[in-house]
Amino acid sequence: MKISLTFVAAIALTLAGAVPDADALEAAADRDSRSVAGPPPLAGFVAHVLVEGGISLSWTFSEDTTAIQGVRIRYSTSDFPSLPDDGLPVPESGSGEEPGEFPGWPGSSRDFIHMGIDDSRRYFYSAFVFDDARRYSQAAETAADAWDTTTPDPVEEASAVGGDGRVTLTWRNPGSGDFYGTLIRYSLDRFPPSYEDDLPVENGQNGLFVGIPGDTLTFVHKPVTNGKHHRYRFFSIDRSNNVDTLGATASAFPSDPGPPGNVIDFQIAEQDGRLVLHWTNPNDDDFEGTLIRFSDSRVIGSVTDGDPVPNGNDGLFHGLPSSVDSFVHEGLVYGKTYHYGAFAFDEVPQYGEVISRSGSPMDLTPPMVTVGVLQNPFLTERLDLVIVSSEPLASGEMRLVRNDFVIDTLLLAPLDEAGMVWKGDFTLVEDGAIRLLATAVDSAGNEGEGESEFSAVRLLKDHEGFVADPGGSILVEVPSGGLPYDVWALIVPDNRAPETYVLHPRDLLLSRRALLRIKIPPGSAGGFDEDPCIIRDLDRERDLETWIDHKRGEVVALIQEFGRFALSEGAAVRPPALDGHYLALHSNRPNPFNPSTTIRYELRSRGRVRIEIYDVTGRLIRLLVDENAFPGQREVVWNGLDGRGRDVPSGVYVYLVKTPVREVSGRMTLIR
Repeated sequence: MKISLTFVAAIALTLAGAVPDADALEAAADRDSRSVAGPPPLAGFVAHVLVEGGISLSWTFSEDTTAIQGVRIRYSTSDFPSLPDDGLPVPESGSGEEPGEFPGWPGSSRDFIHMGIDDSRRYFYSAFVFDDARRYSQAAETAADAWDTTTPDPVEEASAVGGDGRVTLTWRNPGSGDFYGTLIRYSLDRFPPSYEDDLPVENGQNGLFVGIPGDTLTFVHKPVTNGKHHRYRFFSIDRSNNVDTLGATASAFPSDPGPPGNVIDFQIAEQDGRLVLHWTNPNDDDFEGTLIRFSDSRVIGSVTDGDPVPNGNDGLFHGLPSSVDSFVHEGLVYGKTYHYGAFAFDEVPQYGEVISRSGSPMDLTPPMVTVGVLQNPFLTERLDLVIVSSEPLASGEMRLVRNDFVIDTLLLAPLDEAGMVWKGDFTLVEDGAIRLLATAVDSAGNEGEGESEFSAVRLLKDHEGFVADPGGSILVEVPSGGLPYDVWALIVPDNRAPETYVLHPRDLLLSRRALLRIKIPPGSAGGFDEDPCIIRDLDRERDLETWIDHKRGEVVALIQEFGRFALSEGAAVRPPALDGHYLALHSNRPNPFNPSTTIRYELRSRGRVRIEIYDVTGRLIRLLVDENAFPGQREVVWNGLDGRGRDVPSGVYVYLVKTPVREVSGRMTLIR
């Protein structure tokens, strides 16, 4: 018996040979530039075998074109022709200009019978639509086996065994070499009389199981309706789509005895901020999994109460009978009671009785505390010291330490309604590094600690000044005349990001640009030529003029305002646009001194430099430096000797640093 034309076409297309590879198509296209450059392919192209000894071809032209002339049909007994000149033309011209060509127009249909074929071969056909410019479409393909009208042997030893919501089907394919696959249909009322009646089993292939002759196959048909008689018929099919009309039969009566047994030993362990659930699945073959739901307001009594635990599977835990399982429920509120219900279920699903438990997560974690320093730019001696906590606090305290001595203790007050930000006031009275030690206690009595350190320096507007952070990672050099007024300057490392610092007062605008120096991080020194870096002004979201002082191992930038700054790697280094006549002098250190002191100065361009030492009467004591110097930070030591190598007496001396266009001076005191 033959199956319908529609089914034949589907099987023929499934069994078609491999598509030629891209390299073969490209090579052929070089020979025939007309290929695959024209109109759309055929909308339908089907081949099927005629009992009379021929193959019938039928096709339909696409309606999405207006410039077609016809179709060229080529064939082969080895593979699909890939180009319009491959293979052979079908033996009749079809009234076209060349053999195997048939005229047509958009949306038209036609058929043709290919006679005189070999009764033991497979025929592969390719159809190429062409337009009046002789450009061809991509190939439409179909195939058919000639002269096979024999049905395969029937399926052997078919059986059906009912289970809970399922039927297990087992059958043995016929041993005939003409076999291709088995079609299985079923009904609740009768054995399907033919391969087209009733329903195919739900295997995703319309009930077809492609197989090997003589093999035994098994398929679990689910879900099925328990308590209903399921009747199956098995039909064998060959590659020419001949179907055995007898078919083997089998039937089954699936049933479900009820829900599985209940969850065993359901327990909850209370831990820090979470609850750990443990349970044992029932020893029941009908078991499929466990559903767990929870609520923070009511006891769970049914599978619709509360919400599923957030396990990513709607609270369902599929498992094996008698196995042990667990789940960690995190992100819970300390001290709140959570109610849980565990339900075993089968594949229907049917649910067992609820097993209920409750638990409350404990708070054993101390709060995470961040220490901050704020400063009012107009009341610069007054600081706001704050702590920010990861959770509400019951109390907060801040101790200020200088040189390992506690200089003040502040009891902080809450700054927000949530109780997570606490604040205290402190007034600066002297320079130096101050370490902040904060203690915070949450509502559960857990004590958290935080620590920070900052440097406080009073800068005078008419003098150059320096302020460095306690760790020595960042230094700010403010030139003389750079400040609009005397100010307490602070450097506070920003713990939120590495190599980030806050320079207070944050909105202070300088009248002269200052130098900001950040030490190159350990392990990176010497590597910034290949991996450059730049200093970024985070408050104003811009990159600063930045360069690298390799001698000192520092990244240097020019700033005009105080604020928040970060050192970033990977950005482009840009040379600073600097004043070529710039000369800066830094205070000698130590001062007073005995027996020597170091004079530091900075150049922005290469040139002649002289450093001269004078006494208070204006008499030249010594020419200390006279040389051509390179740009950058420089220093020289005076050991208290005059130009003849003799000790000079105690007193006040003036040092003068001169370039061809600038000169600056400083005073120092020698004490013998």
